[in-house]
Amino acid sequence: MYKKAVEDYRQTEQYNFFLHGDAYYRCRNSNIMSRKKQICIDGLGITQNPFMANHKLASGFLPKIVDQAVNYLVGNGIMWEVEEQTDGVDEYFDHGAEQMLNEGLTTAGKKGIAWLYAYKDGGRLRFTWVKPEQVTPIYDLYGNIEKIIRCYIDGEMNVMLVYDAEMVERYEKKLSDTEYELIAKYGHYSRQQVYQGKMVSEEQHGFGKVPFFALRYNPEELSELYRIKRYIDIYDIIESDFANNIDDMQDAYFTLKGFAGEGKDMVEFMQQLKQYKAVPVPSDGDVTATQLQVPVEARETLLNRLERDIYKTAMAVDMTQLSGGSLTNVMIRAQFSDLDLKCDKIETEVKRFLKSLIGFINEQDGRDFDYHCSFSRAMIMNEAEYVESLKHVIDTGRMSTQTFLEKLPFDIDVEQEMERLEAEMNPYQGALNDDEPETEPGGEE
Repeated sequence: MYKKAVEDYRQTEQYNFFLHGDAYYRCRNSNIMSRKKQICIDGLGITQNPFMANHKLASGFLPKIVDQAVNYLVGNGIMWEVEEQTDGVDEYFDHGAEQMLNEGLTTAGKKGIAWLYAYKDGGRLRFTWVKPEQVTPIYDLYGNIEKIIRCYIDGEMNVMLVYDAEMVERYEKKLSDTEYELIAKYGHYSRQQVYQGKMVSEEQHGFGKVPFFALRYNPEELSELYRIKRYIDIYDIIESDFANNIDDMQDAYFTLKGFAGEGKDMVEFMQQLKQYKAVPVPSDGDVTATQLQVPVEARETLLNRLERDIYKTAMAVDMTQLSGGSLTNVMIRAQFSDLDLKCDKIETEVKRFLKSLIGFINEQDGRDFDYHCSFSRAMIMNEAEYVESLKHVIDTGRMSTQTFLEKLPFDIDVEQEMERLEAEMNPYQGALNDDEPETEPGGEE
């Protein structure tokens, strides 16, 4: 039953994009990296010519688009409504809650979903991310997680763990076998009784719910790659073929005189030309090369159009279009409008994930953390224009000096600046205080 569920899940489009997501994020784009340069020769069928160039220029759009959305939304961290609980929440994660969220959201951006697993280590509640391709979820009629099947390879064994609300079933099979064997059943965690340094008993316990938490990138669980993969693949092919054409000297065609004209002779001719830069000809033969014009302008036009389509379809911002100091903040905000719409949906899923996670921590450890939080998006701006607008407001008397300092886009100590401003406005205040005559309490001057 469980094996069939895993096999069916691995045939889905969603699972395939788990694998594509990793490859494209590492700029090892699956389509171009697996491409073979094949030619069809009469009598030989389709064959691979080892002397033909086959460059694989994989573009790096996916890491740009994923990292942009993640940094824009959560780059400034989590702002809990109860600020004092930040350290308490951070204790449950190896590098703090913000780093945990950044890692999970990056995975979700690549693959559409990320899975956080809860466990206990030495009695402490801990969490870690599990690769989505290892996880097969089983839902009930209401869309709630009923069971999680996790599959991975451990040495020479395939391991399958089946989690429900109270326990775990462990199945194993050798890599060469076809069927799994039930090895053990145990709880989500255990409590041990120790006497004089020796364990005298061990009790198995369950969390009361499946210990996996889904961080969805959007309600449809679609990765950034889902909408733009075809555009990227075409972009990669055009770039790679351009390099192949230059390398293979395919900007010229050859007129051969005195050759038999069979397909294998054509292959031999191209091999000799590529390998030796020369070819033997019959006594009455001749070879004439005719130069071709490489359509560079058409290529550049298409690549630029594809690049615009990739950013537009991904609802991302092409940062190369924001260079220069002439852009106003209104124009910059307009460029970010699509990214804002996308991040609105992502933020909804992030808050749902954090609410479920904090609720679990409160229930298991008896904590009273508040799950309400917000995010300050990392918008770029024309700082000169922004400061000038602040200056206009303060000049009209509609803003205090302290508020002005707090809103400046610089890292300054507002309290220290206020003290310095006061000292500059009253340069003789300190000297006047020093000149005041001292009096005894209750005395007269």
